[in-house]
Amino acid sequence: MPQTAVKKQDGFGTVFRRMYERRTTEMSVAQVGDMVYPVQNWSQGGALLGGDSRFFSVDQVYDLTLRFKLSDRVVNVKHPARVIRKGGDKTALQFLPLTTEARHIFSQVIDDMVANNFAQSQV
Repeated sequence: MPQTAVKKQDGFGTVFRRMYERRTTEMSVAQVGDMVYPVQNWSQGGALLGGDSRFFSVDQVYDLTLRFKLSDRVVNVKHPARVIRKGGDKTALQFLPLTTEARHIFSQVIDDMVANNFAQSQV
């Protein structure tokens, strides 16, 4: 299944292209080694982590575990990711090509988020 880029435009007319839509959630953290970092946003293509970026090197590949609290359980997505940008208190990582299992877990997380957002909108 070919992926198409998500096109978004800012207020100045600049068009940004992403393979996947960025999502924010307060129910997610990332673990690299023994360190836990807050996830500022994520997609099936990568994640933006908060916290001290001094421990990361650009272009280095790390085993990243994203933990998501769903409505009925906690799921982990463990997958290697490359640091593509860092600065101050933020580190951007890009996943290496996703396994079928990782893609399936991300789909479960997105389904749960959509269901929760819909349920909250009906209250």
